[in-house]
Amino acid sequence: MSAIKRYVAAVAVAPWAVPLVYASVLAAYAGRDPFDAEPLLPGHLAAVLVVAYEVTLVVALPLWLLLARRWRISYQIAALSGLVAGVSTALVFARLRADYRLGFLLWTGGLGGVLAAVIFRAVVGTQKEATAAGQRSGN
Repeated sequence: MSAIKRYVAAVAVAPWAVPLVYASVLAAYAGRDPFDAEPLLPGHLAAVLVVAYEVTLVVALPLWLLLARRWRISYQIAALSGLVAGVSTALVFARLRADYRLGFLLWTGGLGGVLAAVIFRAVVGTQKEATAAGQRSGN
């Protein structure tokens, strides 16, 4: 798969981790089925997915492209970057929406950011892996 296709796939797939984490953290906070705890959950999940795509396109992808030109990005660096992006987004939301608990937002942002970043890293691979795959396929 070409490098561009890998990036497109990573951007398309990785943000879906954040709504999954949101529902899981909500279930942990509520102690029951998240759909029972929050009747408007489908709408919340859609909004969370939109924010996850925005953060991926505006923050994560440009940062990845900048760093990947010079260094090999390990899973640990990807996870740490996802944690920082997720927690930063959670802190912004905490300032905008006082009706959400800060702990809920931090867990959702932190775990969602880490999972999305690790998925992104797994799909994209390293520049060396992408180059080797392109050479094997004749591209």
